[in-house]
Amino acid sequence: MKFKYVLLVTVGLLGGVNDGFAQDSTDITTIEHKAATGDAQAQYNFGMIYYNGDKVPQDYPKAAEWFQKSAGQGNVAAQYHLGLLYEQGKGVSKDQVKAKELIEKAAAQGNVDAQLNLGLSYSKGKNKDYTKAKDWFEKAASQGNITAEYNLGLLYYNGNGVPKDKTKGKALIEKAANQNNVDAQTKMGDICKDEGILLMNSGRYKPADIANPQLRDKAMTELDEIESKIEPLRKKAKDWYEKAANQNGAEAQYKLADCYRHGIGVEKNKQLEEHWLQESAFHGYLEAEKEYASAVRDGDFGSKKAGVAIFFYEKAAKKGDGESQYELGYMYKYGLKRHSDGVDLPQDKVKAKEYFKQACINKYELACSQYKQMNNE
Repeated sequence: MKFKYVLLVTVGLLGGVNDGFAQDSTDITTIEHKAATGDAQAQYNFGMIYYNGDKVPQDYPKAAEWFQKSAGQGNVAAQYHLGLLYEQGKGVSKDQVKAKELIEKAAAQGNVDAQLNLGLSYSKGKNKDYTKAKDWFEKAASQGNITAEYNLGLLYYNGNGVPKDKTKGKALIEKAANQNNVDAQTKMGDICKDEGILLMNSGRYKPADIANPQLRDKAMTELDEIESKIEPLRKKAKDWYEKAANQNGAEAQYKLADCYRHGIGVEKNKQLEEHWLQESAFHGYLEAEKEYASAVRDGDFGSKKAGVAIFFYEKAAKKGDGESQYELGYMYKYGLKRHSDGVDLPQDKVKAKEYFKQACINKYELACSQYKQMNNE
């Protein structure tokens, strides 16, 4: 199986999606003409061209201008997108009051994206209101929005804003998972795994009881029965993680790597463990970045690769992760001899000190003592 070491030089070269607003120059000219004559839909479409940077340089102020014109004529999608610009402060001054007003206005008129936006805002934002989140998720879900179905399922599964109902919650999450929602598939993996753990803990006997001659036979019989029920759940967990992992779900890729590491629902496989851990790290999952960096630095998958380790530790460090900043500090403090990837890491105490300082600021205590020590040298 090929791994992605060769892709290190290409990270960041991929472009973003444009929401399907591809236009040729003739289309843009036609849309611009209609927009200039006051056509509300054309004004919205022209705003989206600038919003996405589709065949023109991305220009949020121009997008806001055209959304404003269209929204003023009652175009609901334009109201929503103008609200997003105010919410993010792109092309206009950031204004959460205006943003909420516009998004709520669009949501009340049935815009499913606005309804989902409000649901997520109330369920994950600073001012949580799970009851309102439930109402907006229900509205979006009734229009077939899969993400809303998943988030509504989470509310029921966790009992947030509604009476706790794991059966109903799981059914909604599984419905979204069966429609290829990556987050729902990952959550279904977690649910199956957790159900297995609960089942293991539900028995009268524990593995340690096998050592007791008086309990051994009964304990072994019960544990074998429980294990026969747990294994299908582990297999389901692995299968759900795999579905999400194959859609580039970074969290699921990390958890699938763990399945191959520990033999959860599948035979242990070091090569596939590395493959999925690396995939997760490439897709930006913090825990995978750290674990993969540590593994390739120490040669856990065979040869040691200092250059790859530095690359992924730096990715994690840029996110403000104190542990990664500490590891980089330690590597620069002592340096690394030439590894199998041909990379030497020369000792650099200036860099080491700076990384220890950053890690200490981010409350990684081991780094604070290293930073103090280097200051006293």
